[in-house]
Amino acid sequence: MLTSPSPQSALSSQCTLSILSGDVEIQRADSDIWEKAGDGIVLEAGSLVRTGTESHALLTFFEGSSIKLEPDTNIEIQQIKSVGGGGSEIILKQWLGKTWSRVVKRVAPGSRYEIETPSVHALVRGTLFETVVDETEATTIKTTEGAVSVTALDEEVYVSAGQEVKVELGVAPPQPHPITPAENELVITVTKPAVASVCDPTGSSTGYLPSGMAFNQISGSKSTSPAGSQVITIADPLAGEYKVVLRCVDDGTSQFVLKGMSGGATIFTQTSEYEVTYGSEWLIKFNVEVKDGRLTGITVNDIEPLVGQAPENIVIVDAGKEPQKTAATPAESVLQPSPSTQTYTLKVNGSTGGTLAEPGAGTFSFEPGTVVSIVARPDKGWEFDCWVGDVADSLSPTTTVTMNKDRTVTARFVRTCILVVLSNVGGLVEEPGLGVYSYRAGTVVELTAKANAGWQFDRWTGNVADPFSSTTTITVNDSEVVTASFVAVP
Repeated sequence: MLTSPSPQSALSSQCTLSILSGDVEIQRADSDIWEKAGDGIVLEAGSLVRTGTESHALLTFFEGSSIKLEPDTNIEIQQIKSVGGGGSEIILKQWLGKTWSRVVKRVAPGSRYEIETPSVHALVRGTLFETVVDETEATTIKTTEGAVSVTALDEEVYVSAGQEVKVELGVAPPQPHPITPAENELVITVTKPAVASVCDPTGSSTGYLPSGMAFNQISGSKSTSPAGSQVITIADPLAGEYKVVLRCVDDGTSQFVLKGMSGGATIFTQTSEYEVTYGSEWLIKFNVEVKDGRLTGITVNDIEPLVGQAPENIVIVDAGKEPQKTAATPAESVLQPSPSTQTYTLKVNGSTGGTLAEPGAGTFSFEPGTVVSIVARPDKGWEFDCWVGDVADSLSPTTTVTMNKDRTVTARFVRTCILVVLSNVGGLVEEPGLGVYSYRAGTVVELTAKANAGWQFDRWTGNVADPFSSTTTITVNDSEVVTASFVAVP
């Protein structure tokens, strides 16, 4: 029998509250009274949620996205509903505190996941990101995967993977900058036939189930699945006890590697191999020591069979059913080797002249068959040229990639140049006409001057091929000004 990790279900157009640790209070839409919340309750639009000083909570929405609330956080569920075409619309207001959002990929038209704060408006379509609102109502957005559009005072910036931005109240957003690397990091690697998840001291979990369900509740964590293995990284881990659960989908040897890093140096590594059997479940506990902001030690207990309730607290997305605790799930229904536990890697590269708004520059993991949206945005003075790689439309800045194998795509941009075409008294320029034009660098532009009656063409001023011919060309490599001059016929 598989020991289910506290499964609940999320009803369409509602969300489920999971209490990971401590006490949590709610204010329902039809009330102005704060009340103590119970684990697994269902909330609707208009509800408010706040955590205590040592409390952690999770909201899971009906379409699979989730937001984890750190201590002393206050958010309002402003809107949560289904939209046409299988989409969803989720709008939250974060008044104070720190949250960690895992947003499922949004491919349906009209779908959106937004977080408003006193100082910014953040819009995403599929990503992992952190939102912090401090006592001054300033907002900091840090993106781990994907990209986040951040708007304040009608000005917008895109915060790609590995970037952050801090926006003060009443100030337009500055340009994002790279996230300061974590001082400490845990890296957990598990090879097949085991599928792994890890639970931190707050009760938050990141990993996979054998069914292929992925979850990410630990702020700053990532779970990827390179060929034949699973890697979970946790940035700046808290001190305390961690629990790793191994669920085995076949007979064989599974390797478990735990690495602790501080200040860029590896301070701890332990590698273990276990002979496992199909359907078996195992628990590995380890304790992390942190002193003065530095990871100083890790103590690992012996592996033991998982007995009783699993440590994870997750919500099963199952629209149409009331949220409720369920009994353990029979192993035969979830422990079949599933192709959804496999992932393919998408590497997205940028180049000079633009940014990758979605999913951002970097390496990402997706389940087989996932259709991934990719969006390139040129910088000022540049324009999108093409995608290099197997995409749906290589000439469109907004296109998709179908993940049926590992893929690499690169966005290319070209510089644009301004050409100003003028003429003096006595004639005009027929081709391309008088005006200001924008061309890609290297474009050859044809020029044709025509004199008025009683006048004749004299010459071109500017970097043209033949300044004394009324019909000539100019190769636009920089911003240029050309002028057609005419003289009166004697």
